[in-house]
Amino acid sequence: MKTVGHSYAGSNQSQTEFNSNRLTALKDKLSSKGQPLMILNLLEARQPFEALRIAQEGHSRVRLDVCLLWACIYGDAELAEISLSNGANPEARDAEGFSALHLAAESGSEDVVGILIREGARLIGPLSWDNRGEYTPLMLASKHGFPDIASVLIQKGIDVDAGLHKRKRTALHYAAESGNTECVQILIEAGATINPLLLYSETPLHIAVEEGHSDVVDMLLKAGADVRASRGHTKTTCLHISAQGSYYHISHQLLKAGADPNQEDSSNQTALHIASKSQCYDTVQILLNYKANPNAQDSEGKTPLHTGIFKGSRNFECLKLLLESKANPNIPDNAGYTPLHLAAINDSPYCVKMFLKYDADLTKKTKGGVTALNIILRRTPEVITQIQETLNSAINFIEHDQHYERDGQIQLDFRVLLAGSEDGPESN
Repeated sequence: MKTVGHSYAGSNQSQTEFNSNRLTALKDKLSSKGQPLMILNLLEARQPFEALRIAQEGHSRVRLDVCLLWACIYGDAELAEISLSNGANPEARDAEGFSALHLAAESGSEDVVGILIREGARLIGPLSWDNRGEYTPLMLASKHGFPDIASVLIQKGIDVDAGLHKRKRTALHYAAESGNTECVQILIEAGATINPLLLYSETPLHIAVEEGHSDVVDMLLKAGADVRASRGHTKTTCLHISAQGSYYHISHQLLKAGADPNQEDSSNQTALHIASKSQCYDTVQILLNYKANPNAQDSEGKTPLHTGIFKGSRNFECLKLLLESKANPNIPDNAGYTPLHLAAINDSPYCVKMFLKYDADLTKKTKGGVTALNIILRRTPEVITQIQETLNSAINFIEHDQHYERDGQIQLDFRVLLAGSEDGPESN
């Protein structure tokens, strides 16, 4: 039996933060086997070789395995070598079902990964997964952004598409989530499936967009990612996701790659509906530049003008941009509310004034019979003067007979109309 000294020589230990979840899993492993926690206490006290000496003297495989697992967590290649040479199992697992190779890949220790592979740690098949069937070592390396380890695992024959047959996440999904471009590139070059579908149809591109990783988005698009793929029962596209996150630069990338600006989700909303609600001027502008329909209606009949109006909104520039792009302020939703109704309901006199400048109809009624004017009188009375000016300016005198010499004067008083509106359905 190879003996060890009493000093700790792990070069990576000072660079590795201790994972409390992993500590709990090691404690549970010892407890489940009726082993005292002395070994773990020594490891916690940064005396790993003393812990290993006691494990050797007790001829305890479990204690040796715990020393190995600790070495994997902390990236201590020397401790891993000695633990294995004295009988530790290269397939040892903690109480959560993570193998030594999982832990080494997760901690970023390339040296320990190499040692474990040399000693026979499984790279394919059921034993390459944790006990819950969620992760392979390659997935963990990709998730935590360790391209060198990913490269070693791939060179040694690990399945780059593990998880695909189960419609679970693959390593490429995790690399896209982490945003590590080196991991993404390594996986693409290794032949990873670019458009693998999860149970809910989520591709790596969906994930990269959601995380705002524009470099990864670019790499995936160049590798052939489906820019129009929709996700799950919501039918959310990457363009919807980028609009939600106000990632206007990613929206531009997607549109240049062929994304449909008018593709609808399960609620019949386009990316423009979402961009308007998110109040991202740049995204709204880019979508309109790519011919997004400013009058598209969702399942509730709402247009992007509707979705851009809500309590506390300061979406004035986006709404103005939509209006300048021929958005119709008089389209009612399924309940009969126009954007002008909503602007008044949400106490936004600025929006009311803006809509009036773009010919919003004061007399449009909801299905309950309420006009926009009814609501304005109650909620934004400060715009009444502008309404009077608008009504007055709507009068056009047309001279039908140039030889008609009699002078005449017509006076129209709209105050009666305004006063009468106070008795409307919403005046109570």
